[in-house]
Amino acid sequence: MQAPGTPLLLVDDRRADLTALETLFEGRGYELTCVTSGDEATDKLERREFAVILLDLQMPTTDGFETARKMTDRAAQLGRRAPIIFGTAIDLGRTRILDAYSAGVVDFMQKPFEPEILRAKVAIFADLYRSRDFASESTRDLESERRGAKEEARRFRLLVESVKDYAIFILDPKGHVVTWNPGAERIKGYRASEIIGKHFSVFYPPDVAKSGKCDEELVIAERDGRFEEEGWRLRKDGSLLWANVTITALREPGGALIGFAKVTRDLTDRVRNEGTLRQLAAEKAAHAEKVRIQEFQERFVAILGHDLRNPLSAIDMSARVLRERAASLNDEATARIADRMRSSTTRMSRMIAQILDLTRNRLGGGLEIKRAHMTLCATITAIVDELRAAHPARRIDMHCPETAGGCWDADRLEQVFSNLVSNAIHYGDPERPVTIDVQEDGQAVIAGVHNYGAQIPEALRTELFNPFKRGKSDSKTSETGGLGLGLYISRELVRAHGGDIDVQSTATGGTTFRVSLPRMPRDSPSS
Repeated sequence: MQAPGTPLLLVDDRRADLTALETLFEGRGYELTCVTSGDEATDKLERREFAVILLDLQMPTTDGFETARKMTDRAAQLGRRAPIIFGTAIDLGRTRILDAYSAGVVDFMQKPFEPEILRAKVAIFADLYRSRDFASESTRDLESERRGAKEEARRFRLLVESVKDYAIFILDPKGHVVTWNPGAERIKGYRASEIIGKHFSVFYPPDVAKSGKCDEELVIAERDGRFEEEGWRLRKDGSLLWANVTITALREPGGALIGFAKVTRDLTDRVRNEGTLRQLAAEKAAHAEKVRIQEFQERFVAILGHDLRNPLSAIDMSARVLRERAASLNDEATARIADRMRSSTTRMSRMIAQILDLTRNRLGGGLEIKRAHMTLCATITAIVDELRAAHPARRIDMHCPETAGGCWDADRLEQVFSNLVSNAIHYGDPERPVTIDVQEDGQAVIAGVHNYGAQIPEALRTELFNPFKRGKSDSKTSETGGLGLGLYISRELVRAHGGDIDVQSTATGGTTFRVSLPRMPRDSPSS
Protein backbone atom coordinates (compact mmCIF):
# COMPACT_ATOMS: atom_id res chain seq x y z
CA MET A 1 0.00 0.00 0.00
CA GLN A 2 1.37 3.42 -0.95
CA ALA A 3 2.34 5.66 1.98
CA PRO A 4 0.21 8.80 2.38
CA GLY A 5 1.72 12.00 1.02
CA THR A 6 2.90 14.93 3.08
CA PRO A 7 -0.16 17.09 3.90
CA LEU A 8 -0.17 20.51 2.23
CA LEU A 9 -2.96 23.10 2.71
CA LEU A 10 -3.58 25.55 -0.16
CA VAL A 11 -5.74 28.61 0.66
CA ASP A 12 -6.79 31.03 -2.11
CA ASP A 13 -10.17 32.58 -2.96
CA ARG A 14 -9.40 32.34 -6.69
CA ARG A 15 -10.18 28.88 -8.08
CA ALA A 16 -7.79 29.45 -11.01
CA ASP A 17 -4.88 30.11 -8.63
CA LEU A 18 -5.74 26.99 -6.63
CA THR A 19 -5.74 24.92 -9.80
CA ALA A 20 -2.33 26.32 -10.73
CA LEU A 21 -0.94 25.44 -7.29
CA GLU A 22 -2.39 21.93 -7.49
CA THR A 23 -0.69 21.43 -10.85
CA LEU A 24 2.59 22.68 -9.38
CA PHE A 25 2.64 20.06 -6.59
CA GLU A 26 0.82 17.10 -8.15
CA GLY A 27 2.81 13.87 -8.37
CA ARG A 28 5.48 15.09 -5.93
CA GLY A 29 4.51 13.16 -2.82
CA TYR A 30 2.02 15.64 -1.35
CA GLU A 31 -1.50 15.17 -0.07
CA LEU A 32 -3.17 18.40 -1.22
CA THR A 33 -6.09 20.08 0.55
CA CYS A 34 -7.58 23.11 -1.21
CA VAL A 35 -9.96 25.69 0.32
CA THR A 36 -11.16 29.12 -0.76
CA SER A 37 -11.61 30.98 2.56
CA GLY A 38 -9.95 31.55 5.91
CA ASP A 39 -12.81 29.90 7.81
CA GLU A 40 -12.46 26.72 5.77
CA ALA A 41 -8.72 26.73 6.37
CA THR A 42 -9.19 27.02 10.17
CA ASP A 43 -11.73 24.19 10.06
CA LYS A 44 -9.27 21.94 8.17
CA LEU A 45 -6.57 22.72 10.76
CA GLU A 46 -8.95 21.57 13.52
CA ARG A 47 -9.01 18.11 11.94
CA ARG A 48 -5.33 17.53 11.17
CA GLU A 49 -1.84 19.01 11.08
CA PHE A 50 -0.20 20.24 7.84
CA ALA A 51 3.45 20.33 6.91
CA VAL A 52 3.04 23.83 5.43
CA ILE A 53 0.16 26.18 4.61
CA LEU A 54 0.26 28.35 1.46
CA LEU A 55 -2.05 31.26 2.32
CA ASP A 56 -3.23 34.04 -0.02
CA LEU A 57 -2.78 37.42 1.69
CA GLN A 58 -5.88 39.09 0.23
CA MET A 59 -9.29 37.38 0.42
CA PRO A 60 -12.78 38.92 0.34
CA THR A 61 -14.23 37.87 3.71
CA THR A 62 -11.10 37.77 5.92
CA ASP A 63 -7.62 38.90 5.02
CA GLY A 64 -4.54 36.75 5.33
CA PHE A 65 -3.28 38.41 8.54
CA GLU A 66 -6.49 37.61 10.47
CA THR A 67 -6.57 34.05 9.13
CA ALA A 68 -2.89 33.52 10.04
CA ARG A 69 -3.45 34.65 13.64
CA LYS A 70 -6.49 32.39 14.07
CA MET A 71 -4.70 29.37 12.64
CA THR A 72 -1.51 29.94 14.65
CA ASP A 73 -3.42 30.39 17.90
CA ARG A 74 -5.58 27.33 17.28
CA ALA A 75 -2.59 25.19 16.30
CA ALA A 76 -0.85 26.17 19.54
CA GLN A 77 -3.92 25.18 21.53
CA LEU A 78 -3.92 21.80 19.79
CA GLY A 79 -0.17 21.33 20.29
CA ARG A 80 0.51 21.47 16.56
CA ARG A 81 2.79 23.48 14.30
CA ALA A 82 1.32 25.64 11.50
CA PRO A 83 4.13 26.96 9.20
CA ILE A 84 2.46 29.58 6.96
CA ILE A 85 3.92 30.97 3.73
CA PHE A 86 2.19 34.11 2.51
CA GLY A 87 1.55 34.55 -1.22
CA THR A 88 1.10 38.18 -2.20
CA ALA A 89 1.06 40.29 -5.37
CA ILE A 90 1.69 43.56 -3.49
CA ASP A 91 4.83 45.04 -1.94
CA LEU A 92 4.45 44.93 1.84
CA GLY A 93 5.90 47.65 3.97
CA ARG A 94 8.14 46.99 6.95
CA THR A 95 5.31 47.35 9.46
CA ARG A 96 3.10 44.86 7.67
CA ILE A 97 5.98 42.39 7.35
CA LEU A 98 6.60 42.56 11.11
CA ASP A 99 2.85 42.06 11.69
CA ALA A 100 2.97 38.98 9.49
CA TYR A 101 5.87 37.46 11.40
CA SER A 102 4.08 38.13 14.70
CA ALA A 103 1.02 36.38 13.25
CA GLY A 104 3.07 33.23 12.66
CA VAL A 105 4.07 33.65 9.04
CA VAL A 106 7.48 32.07 8.31
CA ASP A 107 8.13 33.27 4.74
CA PHE A 108 6.79 35.26 1.79
CA MET A 109 6.49 34.48 -1.93
CA GLN A 110 5.85 37.22 -4.47
CA LYS A 111 3.24 36.53 -7.16
CA PRO A 112 3.64 35.31 -9.84
CA PHE A 113 5.51 32.45 -8.17
CA GLU A 114 8.85 31.06 -9.39
CA PRO A 115 7.95 27.33 -9.48
CA GLU A 116 11.40 25.97 -8.55
CA ILE A 117 11.83 28.36 -5.60
CA LEU A 118 8.31 27.69 -4.27
CA ARG A 119 8.82 23.92 -4.54
CA ALA A 120 12.19 24.18 -2.82
CA LYS A 121 10.76 26.17 0.10
CA VAL A 122 7.76 23.88 0.53
CA ALA A 123 10.01 20.82 0.29
CA ILE A 124 12.12 22.11 3.20
CA PHE A 125 9.08 22.33 5.47
CA ALA A 126 7.81 18.99 4.19
CA ASP A 127 11.13 17.38 5.10
CA LEU A 128 10.97 18.99 8.52
CA TYR A 129 7.43 17.65 8.96
CA ARG A 130 8.41 14.15 7.92
CA SER A 131 11.60 14.15 9.97
CA ARG A 132 9.73 15.42 13.04
CA ASP A 133 7.23 12.58 12.76
CA PHE A 134 10.04 10.14 12.34
CA ALA A 135 11.87 11.57 15.34
CA SER A 136 8.76 11.54 17.52
CA GLU A 137 8.26 7.87 16.75
CA SER A 138 11.87 7.09 17.64
CA THR A 139 12.26 9.03 20.87
CA ARG A 140 12.53 5.77 22.81
CA ASP A 141 15.66 4.80 20.97
CA LEU A 142 18.63 7.24 20.86
CA GLU A 143 20.22 5.45 17.90
CA SER A 144 17.03 5.73 15.91
CA GLU A 145 17.04 9.45 16.69
CA ARG A 146 20.57 9.73 15.25
CA ARG A 147 19.52 7.88 12.12
CA GLY A 148 16.57 10.25 11.74
CA ALA A 149 18.86 13.28 11.94
CA LYS A 150 21.18 11.81 9.30
CA GLU A 151 18.26 11.03 7.03
CA GLU A 152 16.93 14.56 7.44
CA ALA A 153 20.30 16.04 6.50
CA ARG A 154 20.66 13.69 3.55
CA ARG A 155 17.23 14.50 2.19
CA PHE A 156 17.78 18.22 2.59
CA ARG A 157 21.16 17.93 0.85
CA LEU A 158 19.65 15.91 -1.99
CA LEU A 159 16.86 18.46 -2.31
CA VAL A 160 19.24 21.42 -2.61
CA GLU A 161 21.72 19.52 -4.80
CA SER A 162 18.96 18.55 -7.22
CA VAL A 163 18.46 22.21 -8.16
CA LYS A 164 20.99 22.96 -10.93
CA ASP A 165 19.58 26.23 -12.28
CA TYR A 166 19.80 28.12 -8.99
CA ALA A 167 22.63 28.83 -6.60
CA ILE A 168 21.16 27.97 -3.18
CA PHE A 169 23.35 28.34 -0.11
CA ILE A 170 23.31 29.45 3.52
CA LEU A 171 25.15 32.42 5.04
CA ASP A 172 25.93 32.83 8.70
CA PRO A 173 24.68 36.04 10.39
CA LYS A 174 27.91 37.84 9.36
CA GLY A 175 27.58 36.87 5.68
CA HIS A 176 30.05 33.96 5.45
CA VAL A 177 29.17 31.00 3.23
CA VAL A 178 28.12 27.94 5.23
CA THR A 179 26.68 25.57 2.58
CA TRP A 180 27.12 25.23 -1.20
CA ASN A 181 25.08 23.40 -3.84
CA PRO A 182 25.98 22.22 -7.39
CA GLY A 183 23.87 25.01 -8.87
CA ALA A 184 26.04 27.52 -7.02
CA GLU A 185 29.20 25.83 -8.28
CA ARG A 186 27.87 25.90 -11.86
CA ILE A 187 26.83 29.55 -11.72
CA LYS A 188 29.61 31.01 -9.56
CA GLY A 189 32.48 28.73 -10.58
CA TYR A 190 33.70 27.93 -7.03
CA ARG A 191 33.96 24.44 -5.56
CA ALA A 192 32.59 24.03 -2.04
CA SER A 193 36.09 23.63 -0.61
CA GLU A 194 37.12 26.96 -2.15
CA ILE A 195 34.21 29.12 -0.99
CA ILE A 196 32.84 27.82 2.31
CA GLY A 197 33.95 30.17 5.06
CA LYS A 198 34.48 33.15 2.77
CA HIS A 199 32.37 36.30 2.86
CA PHE A 200 29.73 36.55 0.13
CA SER A 201 31.14 39.93 -0.96
CA VAL A 202 33.51 37.92 -3.25
CA PHE A 203 30.51 37.57 -5.60
CA TYR A 204 30.37 41.33 -6.19
CA PRO A 205 32.57 43.58 -8.35
CA PRO A 206 35.36 45.08 -6.18
CA ASP A 207 34.01 48.64 -6.26
CA VAL A 208 30.55 47.43 -5.19
CA ALA A 209 31.95 45.22 -2.44
CA LYS A 210 33.95 48.14 -1.01
CA SER A 211 30.90 50.40 -0.98
CA GLY A 212 29.25 48.53 1.91
CA LYS A 213 26.38 47.23 -0.22
CA CYS A 214 26.75 43.64 1.03
CA ASP A 215 26.30 44.64 4.66
CA GLU A 216 23.34 46.82 3.66
CA GLU A 217 21.63 43.85 1.97
CA LEU A 218 21.96 41.74 5.12
CA VAL A 219 20.59 44.58 7.24
CA ILE A 220 17.53 44.88 4.97
CA ALA A 221 16.99 41.10 4.95
CA GLU A 222 17.22 40.94 8.75
CA ARG A 223 14.89 43.93 9.16
CA ASP A 224 12.28 43.10 6.49
CA GLY A 225 12.66 39.32 6.30
CA ARG A 226 14.01 39.31 2.75
CA PHE A 227 16.01 41.28 0.21
CA GLU A 228 15.68 40.92 -3.57
CA GLU A 229 17.27 42.66 -6.58
CA GLU A 230 18.80 42.14 -10.02
CA GLY A 231 22.35 43.25 -10.75
CA TRP A 232 25.85 42.36 -11.90
CA ARG A 233 27.70 39.68 -9.94
CA LEU A 234 31.19 38.23 -10.28
CA ARG A 235 32.21 34.67 -11.13
CA LYS A 236 35.41 33.04 -9.96
CA ASP A 237 37.07 33.59 -13.36
CA GLY A 238 36.36 37.34 -13.17
CA SER A 239 33.52 37.35 -15.70
CA LEU A 240 30.27 39.12 -14.91
CA LEU A 241 26.79 37.65 -14.80
CA TRP A 242 23.44 39.37 -14.47
CA ALA A 243 21.65 37.73 -11.57
CA ASN A 244 18.37 37.78 -9.69
CA VAL A 245 19.26 37.53 -6.00
CA THR A 246 17.00 36.76 -3.03
CA ILE A 247 18.30 36.81 0.56
CA THR A 248 15.89 35.51 3.25
CA ALA A 249 16.49 35.80 6.97
CA LEU A 250 16.50 32.45 8.87
CA ARG A 251 15.32 32.58 12.50
CA GLU A 252 14.84 30.18 15.39
CA PRO A 253 11.29 29.70 16.72
CA GLY A 254 12.10 32.27 19.38
CA GLY A 255 13.02 34.85 16.71
CA ALA A 256 16.83 34.79 17.04
CA LEU A 257 18.65 35.23 13.72
CA ILE A 258 20.68 32.17 12.76
CA GLY A 259 21.67 33.14 9.21
CA PHE A 260 20.41 33.82 5.71
CA ALA A 261 19.26 31.68 2.80
CA LYS A 262 20.58 33.09 -0.49
CA VAL A 263 19.11 32.08 -3.87
CA THR A 264 20.76 33.34 -7.09
CA ARG A 265 19.44 32.86 -10.63
CA ASP A 266 21.64 33.54 -13.68
CA LEU A 267 19.78 35.86 -16.10
CA THR A 268 22.77 36.74 -18.31
CA ASP A 269 21.28 35.08 -21.41
CA ARG A 270 18.10 37.11 -21.02
CA VAL A 271 20.03 40.36 -20.76
CA ARG A 272 22.21 39.34 -23.73
CA ASN A 273 19.07 38.65 -25.80
CA GLU A 274 17.66 42.04 -24.84
CA GLY A 275 20.97 43.59 -25.98
CA THR A 276 20.68 41.75 -29.30
CA LEU A 277 17.16 43.12 -29.77
CA ARG A 278 18.43 46.64 -29.07
CA GLN A 279 21.24 46.13 -31.59
CA LEU A 280 18.78 44.89 -34.22
CA ALA A 281 16.60 47.93 -33.59
CA ALA A 282 19.63 50.19 -34.03
CA GLU A 283 20.59 48.42 -37.25
CA LYS A 284 17.04 48.78 -38.52
CA ALA A 285 17.12 52.51 -37.76
CA ALA A 286 20.50 52.83 -39.48
CA HIS A 287 19.14 51.01 -42.54
CA ALA A 288 16.15 53.34 -42.64
CA GLU A 289 18.49 56.33 -42.45
CA LYS A 290 20.61 54.84 -45.24
CA VAL A 291 17.51 54.45 -47.41
CA ARG A 292 16.52 58.03 -46.67
CA ILE A 293 20.00 59.28 -47.65
CA GLN A 294 19.94 57.17 -50.81
CA GLU A 295 16.58 58.66 -51.77
CA PHE A 296 18.05 62.12 -51.22
CA GLN A 297 21.07 61.20 -53.34
CA GLU A 298 18.87 59.99 -56.18
CA ARG A 299 16.82 63.17 -55.99
CA PHE A 300 19.99 65.29 -55.93
CA VAL A 301 21.40 63.49 -58.98
CA ALA A 302 18.06 63.91 -60.77
CA ILE A 303 18.11 67.65 -60.10
CA LEU A 304 21.64 67.95 -61.46
CA GLY A 305 21.08 65.67 -64.42
CA HIS A 306 17.72 66.99 -65.53
CA ASP A 307 16.55 70.20 -63.89
CA LEU A 308 19.88 72.02 -64.39
CA ARG A 309 20.92 70.60 -67.73
CA ASN A 310 17.61 71.34 -69.47
CA PRO A 311 17.70 75.16 -69.01
CA LEU A 312 21.45 75.10 -69.73
CA SER A 313 20.75 73.33 -73.03
CA ALA A 314 18.18 75.98 -73.90
CA ILE A 315 20.71 78.74 -73.20
CA ASP A 316 23.32 77.01 -75.36
CA MET A 317 20.89 76.60 -78.27
CA SER A 318 19.85 80.25 -77.99
CA ALA A 319 23.52 81.29 -78.02
CA ARG A 320 24.06 79.23 -81.18
CA VAL A 321 21.14 80.94 -82.93
CA LEU A 322 22.35 84.35 -81.72
CA ARG A 323 25.85 83.61 -83.04
CA GLU A 324 24.52 82.60 -86.46
CA ARG A 325 22.39 85.75 -86.74
CA ALA A 326 25.30 87.94 -85.63
CA ALA A 327 27.51 86.34 -88.26
CA SER A 328 24.93 86.94 -90.99
CA LEU A 329 24.71 90.61 -89.96
CA ASN A 330 28.48 91.01 -89.48
CA ASP A 331 27.75 92.08 -85.89
CA GLU A 332 31.08 91.26 -84.21
CA ALA A 333 30.08 92.60 -80.78
CA THR A 334 26.99 90.34 -80.61
CA ALA A 335 29.05 87.42 -81.93
CA ARG A 336 31.56 87.86 -79.10
CA ILE A 337 28.73 87.89 -76.56
CA ALA A 338 27.28 84.69 -78.06
CA ASP A 339 30.71 83.03 -78.00
CA ARG A 340 31.15 83.92 -74.32
CA MET A 341 27.68 82.54 -73.57
CA ARG A 342 28.50 79.25 -75.30
CA SER A 343 31.87 79.06 -73.55
CA SER A 344 30.12 79.58 -70.20
CA THR A 345 27.47 76.94 -70.91
CA THR A 346 30.18 74.48 -71.96
CA ARG A 347 32.08 75.13 -68.74
CA MET A 348 28.87 74.86 -66.68
CA SER A 349 27.99 71.54 -68.36
CA ARG A 350 31.45 70.26 -67.48
CA MET A 351 30.99 71.35 -63.85
CA ILE A 352 27.61 69.60 -63.63
CA ALA A 353 29.13 66.43 -65.09
CA GLN A 354 31.94 66.60 -62.53
CA ILE A 355 29.53 67.10 -59.63
CA LEU A 356 27.48 64.14 -60.86
CA ASP A 357 30.61 61.99 -60.96
CA LEU A 358 31.62 63.18 -57.48
CA THR A 359 28.16 62.36 -56.13
CA ARG A 360 28.07 58.90 -57.71
CA ASN A 361 31.59 58.09 -56.56
CA ARG A 362 31.28 59.38 -53.00
CA LEU A 363 27.67 58.44 -52.28
CA GLY A 364 26.35 56.19 -55.01
CA GLY A 365 28.82 53.29 -54.96
CA GLY A 366 31.46 54.27 -57.54
CA LEU A 367 31.79 55.49 -61.11
CA GLU A 368 30.20 53.45 -63.88
CA ILE A 369 32.65 51.99 -66.42
CA LYS A 370 31.48 50.49 -69.74
CA ARG A 371 34.42 48.59 -71.20
CA ALA A 372 35.01 47.83 -74.86
CA HIS A 373 38.11 47.13 -76.96
CA MET A 374 39.59 50.41 -78.27
CA THR A 375 42.83 52.18 -79.19
CA LEU A 376 43.98 55.04 -77.00
CA CYS A 377 45.45 56.96 -79.93
CA ALA A 378 42.08 57.50 -81.60
CA THR A 379 40.64 59.02 -78.43
CA ILE A 380 43.63 61.28 -77.71
CA THR A 381 43.87 62.38 -81.37
CA ALA A 382 40.24 63.54 -81.32
CA ILE A 383 40.92 65.51 -78.11
CA VAL A 384 44.05 67.13 -79.54
CA ASP A 385 42.29 68.11 -82.77
CA GLU A 386 39.50 69.78 -80.81
CA LEU A 387 41.91 71.66 -78.51
CA ARG A 388 44.12 72.77 -81.41
CA ALA A 389 41.04 74.33 -83.02
CA ALA A 390 40.10 76.03 -79.74
CA HIS A 391 43.70 77.21 -79.09
CA PRO A 392 45.26 77.80 -82.52
CA ALA A 393 48.20 79.69 -81.03
CA ARG A 394 49.25 76.73 -78.84
CA ARG A 395 51.50 73.92 -80.01
CA ILE A 396 50.51 70.37 -79.02
CA ASP A 397 52.91 67.51 -79.87
CA MET A 398 51.74 63.88 -79.66
CA HIS A 399 53.45 60.51 -79.92
CA CYS A 400 51.19 57.46 -79.77
CA PRO A 401 51.71 53.98 -81.32
CA GLU A 402 48.62 52.61 -83.07
CA THR A 403 48.92 49.34 -81.12
CA ALA A 404 48.34 51.08 -77.77
CA GLY A 405 44.93 49.51 -77.16
CA GLY A 406 43.01 47.83 -74.39
CA CYS A 407 39.57 47.08 -72.91
CA TRP A 408 38.53 50.50 -71.61
CA ASP A 409 35.67 52.97 -71.50
CA ALA A 410 36.35 55.39 -74.38
CA ASP A 411 34.05 58.14 -73.06
CA ARG A 412 35.62 58.03 -69.60
CA LEU A 413 39.18 58.13 -70.94
CA GLU A 414 38.21 61.02 -73.19
CA GLN A 415 37.08 62.78 -69.99
CA VAL A 416 40.45 62.03 -68.33
CA PHE A 417 42.76 63.13 -71.13
CA SER A 418 40.62 66.12 -72.09
CA ASN A 419 41.05 67.37 -68.53
CA LEU A 420 44.81 66.69 -68.42
CA VAL A 421 45.59 68.29 -71.79
CA SER A 422 43.30 71.27 -71.07
CA ASN A 423 45.10 71.79 -67.75
CA ALA A 424 48.47 71.60 -69.51
CA ILE A 425 47.38 74.33 -71.95
CA HIS A 426 45.80 76.42 -69.21
CA TYR A 427 48.70 76.31 -66.72
CA GLY A 428 51.64 75.72 -69.11
CA ASP A 429 54.06 78.24 -70.67
CA PRO A 430 52.24 79.52 -73.79
CA GLU A 431 55.57 79.89 -75.62
CA ARG A 432 56.47 76.20 -75.28
CA PRO A 433 54.64 73.07 -76.50
CA VAL A 434 52.39 70.65 -74.62
CA THR A 435 53.60 67.07 -75.17
CA ILE A 436 51.59 63.84 -75.06
CA ASP A 437 53.72 60.68 -75.02
CA VAL A 438 52.08 57.21 -75.04
CA GLN A 439 54.19 54.09 -74.47
CA GLU A 440 53.46 50.38 -74.24
CA ASP A 441 54.73 48.41 -71.26
CA GLY A 442 53.69 44.76 -71.64
CA GLN A 443 50.17 44.39 -70.31
CA ALA A 444 49.87 48.12 -69.60
CA VAL A 445 49.83 51.39 -71.51
CA ILE A 446 51.44 54.49 -69.98
CA ALA A 447 50.50 57.97 -71.20
CA GLY A 448 52.26 61.14 -70.04
CA VAL A 449 50.96 64.70 -70.50
CA HIS A 450 53.74 67.30 -70.08
CA ASN A 451 53.89 71.06 -70.07
CA TYR A 452 56.56 73.62 -69.20
CA GLY A 453 55.75 76.33 -66.73
CA ALA A 454 55.74 77.13 -63.03
CA GLN A 455 56.43 74.26 -60.64
CA ILE A 456 53.46 72.91 -58.66
CA PRO A 457 54.31 73.56 -54.96
CA GLU A 458 54.94 70.44 -52.88
CA ALA A 459 52.16 71.35 -50.40
CA LEU A 460 49.64 71.59 -53.26
CA ARG A 461 50.94 68.42 -54.95
CA THR A 462 49.92 66.28 -51.95
CA GLU A 463 46.33 67.54 -52.17
CA LEU A 464 46.03 68.02 -55.92
CA PHE A 465 43.83 64.96 -56.42
CA ASN A 466 41.44 65.88 -53.59
CA PRO A 467 38.04 67.32 -54.46
CA PHE A 468 37.84 71.09 -54.90
CA LYS A 469 41.64 71.49 -55.08
CA ARG A 470 43.24 73.17 -58.08
CA GLY A 471 46.21 75.32 -59.06
CA LYS A 472 46.06 79.08 -59.14
CA SER A 473 44.69 80.63 -62.33
CA ASP A 474 47.26 81.80 -64.84
CA SER A 475 46.99 85.56 -65.12
CA LYS A 476 47.59 85.24 -68.87
CA THR A 477 44.31 83.37 -69.34
CA SER A 478 40.77 84.48 -68.75
CA GLU A 479 39.16 81.26 -67.50
CA THR A 480 39.06 80.35 -63.83
CA GLY A 481 39.54 76.59 -64.15
CA GLY A 482 36.20 75.39 -62.71
CA LEU A 483 35.43 73.63 -59.42
CA GLY A 484 38.70 71.78 -58.88
CA LEU A 485 37.07 68.37 -59.38
CA GLY A 486 38.75 67.48 -62.68
CA LEU A 487 41.89 65.81 -61.30
CA TYR A 488 39.97 64.05 -58.54
CA ILE A 489 37.50 62.56 -61.02
CA SER A 490 40.30 61.76 -63.49
CA ARG A 491 42.14 59.76 -60.86
CA GLU A 492 38.97 57.92 -59.79
CA LEU A 493 38.20 57.05 -63.41
CA VAL A 494 41.73 55.73 -63.95
CA ARG A 495 41.51 53.70 -60.73
CA ALA A 496 38.13 52.34 -61.84
CA HIS A 497 40.04 50.91 -64.82
CA GLY A 498 42.53 49.28 -62.43
CA GLY A 499 45.26 51.87 -63.11
CA ASP A 500 46.63 54.95 -61.40
CA ILE A 501 47.77 58.50 -62.07
CA ASP A 502 50.65 60.48 -60.57
CA VAL A 503 52.35 63.85 -61.07
CA GLN A 504 55.96 65.06 -61.18
CA SER A 505 56.80 68.76 -61.22
CA THR A 506 60.09 70.70 -61.13
CA ALA A 507 61.03 74.30 -61.80
CA THR A 508 63.25 73.40 -64.77
CA GLY A 509 61.63 70.27 -66.18
CA GLY A 510 58.00 71.36 -65.99
CA THR A 511 55.02 69.20 -64.97
CA THR A 512 54.10 65.68 -66.13
CA PHE A 513 50.89 63.79 -65.31
CA ARG A 514 51.48 60.07 -65.95
CA VAL A 515 48.52 57.70 -66.46
CA SER A 516 49.03 53.93 -66.19
CA LEU A 517 46.27 51.71 -67.64
CA PRO A 518 46.22 47.89 -67.60
CA ARG A 519 45.07 46.64 -71.00
CA MET A 520 42.57 44.22 -69.49
CA PRO A 521 40.57 44.15 -66.20
CA ARG A 522 42.47 42.65 -63.28
CA ASP A 523 40.08 39.70 -63.02
CA SER A 524 40.15 38.91 -66.74
CA PRO A 525 41.70 35.49 -67.61
CA SER A 526 43.69 37.06 -70.45
CA SER A 527 45.28 39.53 -68.05
